[in-house]
Amino acid sequence: MAAKLFDVFQERHRVMAKDSCSAYVSTFFNWGSSVGGSIWHPHYQILTLPIIPPHIVRSLAGSKAYFKKNHRCVRCDIICEERRHKHRIVAENKFAIAFTPYASKNPFEVSIFPKKHIAAFGETPSNILHGTAALLQLVLRQMKTRVNDPDLNFFIHGAPLDHGKYSYHHWHIEIVPRISLFGGFEYSTEIDINVVDPDSAAAILRGKK
Repeated sequence: MAAKLFDVFQERHRVMAKDSCSAYVSTFFNWGSSVGGSIWHPHYQILTLPIIPPHIVRSLAGSKAYFKKNHRCVRCDIICEERRHKHRIVAENKFAIAFTPYASKNPFEVSIFPKKHIAAFGETPSNILHGTAALLQLVLRQMKTRVNDPDLNFFIHGAPLDHGKYSYHHWHIEIVPRISLFGGFEYSTEIDINVVDPDSAAAILRGKK
């Protein structure tokens, strides 16, 4: 089921890439009323934008700067580092890896990266696409059973559609559960406080705690 869903996502990305007015595709999932889930049953949303969102611009700039300095993809290096340390890996298969980021902004936040470097979601071979979808499905099940089915969002962070050269980008998925709420400190400083150590979060999601 997850594989078929990602086939639909990819087909829509490819269609939208042909529209000269489309600069970026936002593909996301809202689960729970506290994170924008207005309908009780699972559903997904795909929106095209005529601009590249500021958050994506900043992320691309950081990836480009890292590539320019090190001649390597920052997310490929992150995969190597996470596999070397192992503590934050939640699950992996032949095609993708899921882990709690070292500097997670939110408790139980998980990133899922295809192991092969691919910039555009729409250009991903089907075996890698399906392997990544299967890993996402597994992580969502782990969150449901081991973190009390939290409200959450996940989204696909792909390359823009403006035909720019984004070879330094590595598409991925980010899962952000709503475990704790922002308070005055976070809003007044824009500094996030994560109350769960990412190493501990990964162990809980693996069923080791």
